[in-house]
Amino acid sequence: LKGLPDKWFDGDGSAFNKDFLNSLLSRIEAYYPDDLSLPYIYPVVDGNIRFEWTFNRVETSLEVNPNDQLAELYSINLIERG
Repeated sequence: LKGLPDKWFDGDGSAFNKDFLNSLLSRIEAYYPDDLSLPYIYPVVDGNIRFEWTFNRVETSLEVNPNDQLAELYSINLIERG
């Protein structure tokens, strides 16, 4: 994430603020539970950072907005009911 340049996705997408990334990664390292699997981490073209986990058949994602440092958490249970 630190190495992404401006316009990293077909002319869209902004580089991330390195101070924000350092702060975010420090907080994750300090508070992330040792027994929780690590998420996949993706840059999002709109400027956010997405963390994704799969727990059995539950898909969970956390999207962090670097500008206001707010996050949205989504989770969906993919178990079919019959």
